[in-house]
Amino acid sequence: MKLKAVSFLIAMCLLCIVTAYLGKELVDLGTVEVETSTNSQIVEVGTQVELQALFTGILVSNNDKPNLLDAFNRGEGKFIGIFTFPDTGLQADFIHLYEDDNHIIKKKQVEVL
Repeated sequence: MKLKAVSFLIAMCLLCIVTAYLGKELVDLGTVEVETSTNSQIVEVGTQVELQALFTGILVSNNDKPNLLDAFNRGEGKFIGIFTFPDTGLQADFIHLYEDDNHIIKKKQVEVL
């Protein structure tokens, strides 16, 4: 459970980084490190815990936040989520799928008129 939660947090942080750096100079991902921790030495089921991810090797903007949405599994590989795009133009969407030990990220673009 803790591993899945930490993995989710890391993925969301990476989403923030990728979103913040769209259109900017490329980052050497080999130098990026992440250290994860919780606010409790022991994490118990059913108890809230604060998860923290500390990134080094990359400058992360404090101003950019990702737009996250909940997607609902409709079966047969189809997920549905609702989102309102605030700007026009070609918008990058990063789709994250977690299945067992696999974490798949796909970048798709939507043209917003």
